[in-house]
Amino acid sequence: MEKSQCNVCCGFDLRKIQSIEGHKYTPADYFNLICCNECGLVFIDIDTDRNFIKKYYPENYKPHDPHLIRSSSFRKTLMQAVRNFVFGREENRPSIVLTAIKQTLFYLYNKTAYRSIPFFRGEGKLLDIGCGTGEYLRLLKDIGWSVQGVEPVEKAALAAKNAGLNVEWKSYEEVEYPEKSFDVITMWHVLEHFPDPKRALQKVSKMLKDDGLLLIGIPNYDSFDRRVFREYWNGFEIPLHIYHFTPGSIKNLLNIAGFNCMKVVHTIRPADMASSLENYFASRNKSKNIYIRKVSFLLSLPMSYIFSLLRRSSIIVVYAQKRS
Repeated sequence: MEKSQCNVCCGFDLRKIQSIEGHKYTPADYFNLICCNECGLVFIDIDTDRNFIKKYYPENYKPHDPHLIRSSSFRKTLMQAVRNFVFGREENRPSIVLTAIKQTLFYLYNKTAYRSIPFFRGEGKLLDIGCGTGEYLRLLKDIGWSVQGVEPVEKAALAAKNAGLNVEWKSYEEVEYPEKSFDVITMWHVLEHFPDPKRALQKVSKMLKDDGLLLIGIPNYDSFDRRVFREYWNGFEIPLHIYHFTPGSIKNLLNIAGFNCMKVVHTIRPADMASSLENYFASRNKSKNIYIRKVSFLLSLPMSYIFSLLRRSSIIVVYAQKRS
């Protein structure tokens, strides 16, 4: 073990949980999974130098691939209308009935969506960290938000800029924004990639306005999915995911970084569980099969709903407010 101290709580009581293979990205390479006994944080012991992205991230990594931007369709048009109705800026106070409908749709959408959408607040200035090709920023811009993104991978950042989005091609560590610039900052499945998540969130705190909102989407190490699928759990993504959070450890990190955790949403994401099943089947027959994919998704539908009810989902969304 090379690491001798936890990056979050600075504790020294570390223990090795297991050696885990990077099945998807670095087959036959094993990494030590470490747990801090003082704060509960789990992480892999790995050198995260400047060449980390080039060394481990594949060329076809989905969040960075501009060819995966969805084209227009009936479903996309319908969902855009729903988002405008539920999340758009309100000029007049809606009726009690409309408010109830909006709140119900807000709950259902954010319970099942890959990236949650907040209610419009303040001046509507939002920063998405690790924005990829900007798909989320486009959704928010269409609703009426003033959006900004930062993305360290060139082809993804350029795809977002070519789509007319205000995106900087820089690492988050390099980018600088004035203090108290944003009403909302989002981090969708990026915090687990950061070499130093505490420093990243402390920087977020400075950029948020007083009482500003932070939304984080992360895999849940305390999920039933991880217990069932073990090393084939899709949330591991070894070695791209350096840190593995539980609801308890992310709340502790947010508190240290200057935030109050408002709520933790255990999402219903059958696609994520299906990916874990595919990882398991692929390890057995070493080939991808479209029928296995369909069966995996059907099996995952009821189980992901049950795991969400039991508050042990594979993916959690954390709402946190900056302490003023």
